[in-house]
Order: sequence, then C-alpha cells, then structure tokens
Amino acid sequence: MLLLMRHPERVAFLRFLVPGVPNGIVPYLFAETRVTLPRYLLAVVAGSTPSAFFCVFVGDRLSQGNYSVAIVLAVVVVIIIAVVLAFQHRIMARITTTGD
Repeated sequence: MLLLMRHPERVAFLRFLVPGVPNGIVPYLFAETRVTLPRYLLAVVAGSTPSAFFCVFVGDRLSQGNYSVAIVLAVVVVIIIAVVLAFQHRIMARITTTGD
C-alpha cells in the first residue's frame, strides 16, 4: 500500500505524531516508497515535535511532584490515541486520497 501512495510523507507524519506508536520500523517501511529524503525528514520532525514536547512537559510535571497535571495529560493522550486507533482507517483514507 505504501508503494502506491502519492504522498507517503503524510502517513509518516501521522505515525510520528501519535505518541506511543512504535516508530522503529517506520524508516524501513518508507525506504521502499518514492518519498524524497527531505520530505520524509520534514514529516518526521513535524510529527515528532508535539509528542516530544508532551513527554518533556509531563516529565517536568512529574519531577516537580505535580502528579495531577501529569495524570490528566496522560489521560488526554490516551483518549486521543484511542480515537486515532478507532478511526484509523478513515484517517488513513483521508490522508492518502487527498489531492495535491
């Protein structure tokens, strides 16, 4: 499926955007696509930045003993992940069929 996509970088962005999704295999999958290295790197950076910020923020709250904020944020992320997983096929269809 990745080989036939017009814009595989959109899928890479989505995969790196959602925290908790194992991203170790993603570079191997996208090595077989037609995505250029600059576009792939841009998608990875753009997708990884929000989740990295979230992890740093939650870690900061935990280190300061502010467990309630960390728990609330973790619950929000779990809800977001659940929604993304529940609508994964619709999201992927929208991302892969959108024109230029």
